[in-house]
Amino acid sequence: MTLSAAEPHSPSSPWDDAPWLGLSIHALPLLGVMFLGWSLFSVMLIYWMEAGLMIVAGVARVCWCGPRPVRNTVTMLLLSPIYFGPALGFVFAFFMGVVTFFYGPEPIVHAEDMPSMGEVGSQILAEWLWVPVLLIAGNYVLDFFQDWIRSGVYRSGDMVKEMFKVYGTMMPMMIVLIIAGAVLLETGLGSLAVAFVVLVRIALDVAIQLITRVLRNQRHGQTASPGPQA
Repeated sequence: MTLSAAEPHSPSSPWDDAPWLGLSIHALPLLGVMFLGWSLFSVMLIYWMEAGLMIVAGVARVCWCGPRPVRNTVTMLLLSPIYFGPALGFVFAFFMGVVTFFYGPEPIVHAEDMPSMGEVGSQILAEWLWVPVLLIAGNYVLDFFQDWIRSGVYRSGDMVKEMFKVYGTMMPMMIVLIIAGAVLLETGLGSLAVAFVVLVRIALDVAIQLITRVLRNQRHGQTASPGPQA
């Protein structure tokens, strides 16, 4: 029994045209800010954990792309120090930047209700921060199997491009979040600043997903277009 390449989804499919599921999941921190009193630190914790999920999702796509995914998996294992080193280093640097924001000698953000480092784990449980993280992880899993495997897109994937695509989706988001959070909180806008940061994150996510889908549809259109007839 041989596996045949799955046909790409129709352009009218909601999975390809509109990232409604991802949009609704990433709006959860906004609800937490409005109704649960989540601080900027709470939102940053969610996004920091999502950065780790981005790396895992990127590794999964790298391992399972092209006509020979098993060979790519073996190659990925051999290249893992090259790939995991910078990726994990970036996540660590981002986390240390967040810590410096709140706990440095002269913290940029001054807030009396920020937890100590030993209370971060308790805060994740007490404020139910694990719920949006779990839903975001489920969204990545669904995207991998529905949008990557089932659609057959993985067969035309390039390992090197997928390897560095995770940086392209992660770095702009983190940079904008840090700058926006620092500047807006210094203006004294309070929860409005945190809400704005979440909205910036949602806008970036929607823009990245829509651009990715447009480029993917163009690539499928070029592949499906018939060549010149003799």
